[in-house]
Amino acid sequence: MDSVSEKRTQHLQTLKKQQIQVEETLQTLWKKQYEQEWQEADFDVMRTEQRALQELLHNGWQGDNAQAFHYYIEDVQEQEQRTWKKDIQTEADVLKKEVSESKRKFIQLEEQQAQIRKELTS
Repeated sequence: MDSVSEKRTQHLQTLKKQQIQVEETLQTLWKKQYEQEWQEADFDVMRTEQRALQELLHNGWQGDNAQAFHYYIEDVQEQEQRTWKKDIQTEADVLKKEVSESKRKFIQLEEQQAQIRKELTS
């Protein structure tokens, strides 16, 4: 085996190792996306339960002071929900971007390996 072929073979092995690392990264990102989806579902369930509790409290409280406090609590909860939803969406967007980048890198590594294999056989 000449030195050029040996270098190509070594480069091919390096690319395969990089590809394995990218595959592992993709698996991790997909797992995070799955967990993110569960968080969003849990958040939606929590919001539904929270609305039911707010309605119960609203019906049960009487008087001006009670109503004012109830509206204050609703405002605080709505602000927290918006913040949580925004954070969840931001994290989902970041994960999507990372997955897309990893897929692109994976494809690039496959193409490089194919080119090196072609050079080795010619």
